[in-house]
Amino acid sequence: MPVIESYDFGEIIIDRRRYFNDVIIFPDRVKSGWWRREGHKLSIEDLE
Repeated sequence: MPVIESYDFGEIIIDRRRYFNDVIIFPDRVKSGWWRREGHKLSIEDLE
């Protein structure tokens, strides 16, 4: 399971990796580099 080590405005560190954009944290992985399908809503398609 991914471990969030630190977070601050505009930055999150998960498993010693630094992210500056939105991420989706799954039990077995971290998904980065994605865009929400619609504004501030998370949709099923975003999770695929």
